[in-house]
Amino acid sequence: MEGALRRVPGVSRAEVNGTLGCVYVGCGPETDLERVKGLVATADAAAQVSKGADAGRARSQVGFPGDPAAAVGAAVRLGAGLVAVGVATVGDRLRLRGLPPVVMSAVQLVESAPPLRDGLVRRIGEKATERGFAMTNLLLTTLTFRPLGAAVAATMAAARYVEVQARRRAWADWAGRLAVHEGTYRHDAVPGYERPAPLPPGPGDRYANLAAPVALGAYGLTAVGALSHDRDLALLIAGTPRGPQFGREAFASSVARAVSDRGALALRPEALRRLDRIDTVVLDARVLATGGWTVEGVVPLNGGPQSTAVQEQDGPDRRCRTRAAIRWSPRPWWGRWRYWAWW
Repeated sequence: MEGALRRVPGVSRAEVNGTLGCVYVGCGPETDLERVKGLVATADAAAQVSKGADAGRARSQVGFPGDPAAAVGAAVRLGAGLVAVGVATVGDRLRLRGLPPVVMSAVQLVESAPPLRDGLVRRIGEKATERGFAMTNLLLTTLTFRPLGAAVAATMAAARYVEVQARRRAWADWAGRLAVHEGTYRHDAVPGYERPAPLPPGPGDRYANLAAPVALGAYGLTAVGALSHDRDLALLIAGTPRGPQFGREAFASSVARAVSDRGALALRPEALRRLDRIDTVVLDARVLATGGWTVEGVVPLNGGPQSTAVQEQDGPDRRCRTRAAIRWSPRPWWGRWRYWAWW
């Protein structure tokens, strides 16, 4: 593809980034952009055909990080949340009759139960499931005239909007630096592999696996008892494990915003929402060393060559003889902090 693009008059650079699924083209005003788009579309179609049956197992491409579609979607979601807060507040003040709260509670229970949610993810995909639940919860909290639920949804939408804007700013900064040097956009796609085992549940998922059935069972038992339906519903709402989900989303948005403000590119933000499932951290030894050497210790020996040490306290002429072996080790990056603490 790069060779075909460079043969187009006016094109000076053509670099394919397989991870993003994009191609960077440096061209002048005289370049025929329709021809460039046609070459890219042809190459993309040929790549899809060459994948064949492995296309479904291939790792999904990140896409263009500067695409405004993500920012527009986050802005629309935030605007819808603010409108929902206003509508729910007005309906609550006017004491309008809305949908039965049990409808919203049932949807939230399905969303909070990992087995049910994971089943939807396998069928329609993770992004479609997330958007579907977000829109459904927003619509139901509005039609039941519950301002608190709508305010929570709007707050989470605001956190996602700020995260998207931070990631776009980080990409804009990197794009300016990458465009200066030729070849910096070129990158081969990492092949996709199937997990040898399912992704292990995190602490919040393990809690939800227990809390969701308990909440549903408590609602069923009290429904056949002497308690009123409102109290039964209160038990179901209180037992629905939505806290871990909100906490995970807020934490991931904060981390993505922090790393983006420090110049890092969070190309796959969904990975930040799986940090609670990490049980092992592997560090490369080169990350923990500075490349130099330091004295780790001096071990006295019974015999061997003599070494001379000069004592400056009593003058340069006084010398003492000792037998010792010096053990060396790579200097860790935290060594200077340890030495400052000593001295």
